[in-house]
Amino acid sequence: MEGLTGGLRKVVGTMNVDPFDARNMLAQLGFEAPDTADPKALARVGGIADFIYSPDNLHLKSFTFEVDGSHLAGSARLVSWRVNR
Repeated sequence: MEGLTGGLRKVVGTMNVDPFDARNMLAQLGFEAPDTADPKALARVGGIADFIYSPDNLHLKSFTFEVDGSHLAGSARLVSWRVNR
């Protein structure tokens, strides 16, 4: 983290979520899993993302997400947005 003095100005990092059973996690938290055509869906969810966050910019420099064997990879950027304070 950079710039913690004088307020949060920038966070640079990598978030890694090891594959987990999302359906089971939702049940443990007291939530129902969404209805899906396959009752075994959401059994393996995970991913990794390199990111840069500032108060008005979120940049996913690269990401790879996996849901039940399907993969999505790319990059994305949200610019000029504000988190409600």
